[in-house]
Order: sequence, then C-alpha cells, then structure tokens
Amino acid sequence: MDVNHAKERRRLRDRFSKVITRKRSEGMIKRYASCTSIDSSSSSSSSSSGQRTPRNSQDIGSNTLTTPSESSQSSQVSSTSTSYPKASLLGIPGELRNQIYRYALLEDQLIKLNPQDHQLPGLLRTCRQIADEATDIYQTENNFQVDAWNMKLSIPENYAEHWMSSLEHCHFWITMRGAPDWENFWGWLRRYSTGEVPGLASGQPSNEAEILAQAFEIVHGLKKNLQFNQILPVLEAWKKSVVLAGADFVFP
Repeated sequence: MDVNHAKERRRLRDRFSKVITRKRSEGMIKRYASCTSIDSSSSSSSSSSGQRTPRNSQDIGSNTLTTPSESSQSSQVSSTSTSYPKASLLGIPGELRNQIYRYALLEDQLIKLNPQDHQLPGLLRTCRQIADEATDIYQTENNFQVDAWNMKLSIPENYAEHWMSSLEHCHFWITMRGAPDWENFWGWLRRYSTGEVPGLASGQPSNEAEILAQAFEIVHGLKKNLQFNQILPVLEAWKKSVVLAGADFVFP
C-alpha cells in the first residue's frame, strides 16, 4: 500500500513539473512577442509620421548637405583661387624678352634675301610692341646678302619704302653672279643715283667686284651736281679702260 502511494506521488510530481515548465515557456514566448510588437509599432509610427530622431546641433551642423548650386559655386571659387596667369611673352622682364628675341632671330650665317621672299620673320609681325622691340636686333645684329645676277640687283622694286632700305651697309652684302651685262649695270647705277637701290661699296672680296664698286664711287661723287645722263659719258670712259685692262667680269 505504501509502495503504490509512493509511485502515485512521483507520477503526480513529474506531471506537475512538466506543466510548470510548459507554463514558464509559454510566458516567456508571450513576453518576447509583446516586446517585439511594441518596437515594431513604434518604428512604424515614427516612419509613417515622417519624424526623425533629432540630433544635437553640433552633429547637424557638421553634416549639413549642400545643394547642387552651392557645390558648383564652391568649386568655382576653388578653381579661381588656384588658377595661374596665362604665359605671355610681353609679361616677362625686358631683359629676358631680348634674350628670347636674339635666340629666335639671330643667324650665324648670312641671311639671303630675294625679291620673291623678303618679308620680316613671323615673330616681328605678331604685334607692334614686339616689332618695335625686336626689329632693331634683327636688322643690326645679323648680316644680309642679296645677289646681282648678270649685273642686275635682285631686290624688291619698292626698295626705298622697303625694310631692306634701313639696313646699314656694314650688314648688307651684295654678291655678284653670272656674266657681264652693261645695260643692266647702267640701269643699276641710274637707280643708285636717285637713291632707289644700294650700290657696291669699296672693299669687295674680288678685284672684279672692287672695280665695279669704283663705278658707284664715281656716281656718288658726281650725282650732287649732275644728272645721270651727264654722268654716263664718264662711266663709258671708265668701262673702256677696265675692259682694255683685261678685267674679267664673269662671276660664279
């Protein structure tokens, strides 16, 4: 009788323990579900009303968004503040400009000129200030050469108005070439007498060229008082004497 009673007590105790454990589990589940529901409803309410959790003023100021226009203005200001001036030849000191002019314009050899291509270098035609500053360097620190083929000087027809006419004789060389043509030579001397073209100066590299230079000396000495037609008989006599002397006026 006692044994049966003990078994019944153990059975009831185990059953009661299981019921208590189940009740506790159900209570925990209900409490978790309740908390989850409250959080989700709070979040959804905040989202639906459009309200945001405010931050302190320091956080708001430090993370303020800029509008596209403000961003564009900011980039423009930044670009302006870091921009550099454009390089300009006229913006550098004059001493440096003169060095650049000499580097660009001076030649080690004679600069050959001809009637078909006798413009000043492009640098001297860019603007008036550069022309004023650099033309003198080009014309006085270079040496120029023109040819006289068959005793006819090859220079522009408007030589008196041309920039070539401003070249000093010490920087202007005339090279004789070809065969003698006295009609060409008289025409050259005639234009020389009126100041239209330059002539041969004394100190020529060959005897024949030096003899021709003396004809220009004759014209130079007589043109102040005589017309060229009056000087021409003197030149004819000069020509006869040099031909009789055997001068060979054939130039390479």
